[in-house]
Amino acid sequence: MKITDFNKHDYTVYTINTEGFEYKNLASGEDVVVRGFFINTKTAYGEQPVMITDNCYVNLPKHLLDDIKHIIKDDEITKDINSGKVRAERYSYIGSDKKEYYSVRWIYNNGDIS
Repeated sequence: MKITDFNKHDYTVYTINTEGFEYKNLASGEDVVVRGFFINTKTAYGEQPVMITDNCYVNLPKHLLDDIKHIIKDDEITKDINSGKVRAERYSYIGSDKKEYYSVRWIYNNGDIS
């Protein structure tokens, strides 16, 4: 870790124009190219991770919050995102309450998941 890791991060590091974007939930989405992320701090439920796609914002599950915070700060991943190399592959699962939920796997466009 470096001392500069504690500097405030510039959250405008992504190159997509999001003018006119609307929010969607993950259940209504498909597998998409990831264009960026941010943390929405103005929700009734606290911090909420949000993914930027080609044409909308997608609210992500709360369990991805820490991962998204780390991704936002990673320069190498940011370069990959800005180059259009990263995709979100949506999947569903059944929670302990027997309800269906959605999350994502991060993959590269070439199919590499490692």
